[in-house]
Amino acid sequence: MSKLFWAGAVVCLAAAFSAAQDPTKIEPKHYKLDFENDKVQVVAVHYGPHEKGETHEHILNRVVLYLNDQPNAKADDVRVAGAATHAEENASAQPADRIAVELK
Repeated sequence: MSKLFWAGAVVCLAAAFSAAQDPTKIEPKHYKLDFENDKVQVVAVHYGPHEKGETHEHILNRVVLYLNDQPNAKADDVRVAGAATHAEENASAQPADRIAVELK
């Protein structure tokens, strides 16, 4: 019984870890892969008004271009972000759109 429990736990953790690594897989409503090669991954991010996403992980450093005004940035702002695990929430009444270029 104990071995079966631990085997199941390892499988569940491995599945959760692999899913958490790619927001486009666990958050397809909010993250859309636009382009990918061996150097970069370009992702379009869209959150509607008052939408909240699932917890996910960015394992790559990324450059983020904000496409419209958001509570933490203005349209056309460019920011550099590191690896992070988070759940995003758009607390505003306006959509939140950006492009993330993840550097491999």
